[in-house]
Amino acid sequence: MEGYPHFLASSSAPPFLHFQVRHGTPLWCLFWGWVGIKCAQGQVIVIQLPWKGLGGKITEKIGQLQALRKLNLYDNFIGGSIPSALGILPDLRGVQLFNNRLSGSIPPSLGACPLPQTLDLSNNSLTGTIP
Repeated sequence: MEGYPHFLASSSAPPFLHFQVRHGTPLWCLFWGWVGIKCAQGQVIVIQLPWKGLGGKITEKIGQLQALRKLNLYDNFIGGSIPSALGILPDLRGVQLFNNRLSGSIPPSLGACPLPQTLDLSNNSLTGTIP
């Protein structure tokens, strides 16, 4: 679906957002940027989209954002499970997904994240242990 980046499988993407990738780099990152997304050297490093009414799921494709440092999607309506690809992002320092509709268990890969500083998954429907 056109709209939000493919890792957010949303059915309510605003029509003014467009996501295409050329050689691993999102075009909007190269040319004009996007409110709530910070890029450096053509790579997405921060996704900051709290309180946007976002729904859908975060897919494993988020693992393609290898330079991602912070993922802040709190206070939305994001459901489904947390993708294990989040835990293998080498520069990931902060994940704030609290106050959403996430379910399932926390992937073990998130516990092995090399540079964790903040992780807030509260107020979701997660089960199991914290890795």
